[in-house]
Amino acid sequence: LNQDYVMSEYKKLFPKQIFELNYDLLVTNPEKEVRSLINWLNWPWESYYLSPHLNPRSVSTASSVQVRSPINSNSKGGWKKYRNMLKPAINIITNTKKYQNIAN
Repeated sequence: LNQDYVMSEYKKLFPKQIFELNYDLLVTNPEKEVRSLINWLNWPWESYYLSPHLNPRSVSTASSVQVRSPINSNSKGGWKKYRNMLKPAINIITNTKKYQNIAN
């Protein structure tokens, strides 16, 4: 909730500088979502945006294996495996009017 509060404050201050991207939509329909981002950035479209795993640049972070993997939906809905553990958080979120549909 704190993260959402902070982001909503930044969105009020900088509404045109923050792009929201839904991960589940990205992995379900990558071309549509990536095109939306590229359009928002006002960049020319390049087909290689859909294949970031083919970029030869070096990556030296913990996510280097993920960077070299194609866009996939393996993690989509991954939180559901932890639904029981997350019940206290889901209850807080569900009881906050803004978040009525998040736990579905």
